Amino acid sequence: MSKKSRTKPIMLKGSDVANMVDAVFIGAQDDPGWVEMYADAKGRECVNALFPKAHIAWADDCGEMLPREWRAFTINLPDVVAAGTVSTTGAADDKPDPATASQAAQKQ
Repeated sequence: MSKKSRTKPIMLKGSDVANMVDAVFIGAQDDPGWVEMYADAKGRECVNALFPKAHIAWADDCGEMLPREWRAFTINLPDVVAAGTVSTTGAADDKPDPATASQAAQKQ
């Protein structure tokens, strides 16, 4: 016997989100595969650990919705996975591979 799960929508301001999480990921609805990432320092550490062989050039400007210390990056996940730049272990000792670092697929 399974219980029916319920969802309840909530409304949050950007400042509320920044106090609750270290990273936010938004899939681009009009451009499949592209994901916008927003993260504070702790969130960037976690994201960088997922992509140890890629260089993520975090942008300084997240707009007015998030605090100034948050950074942004847009990435094409299928391209990064295909290039083999994703860590499945999260091992911090993985060294960046210059041959694949440029394939981190930052959206122009």
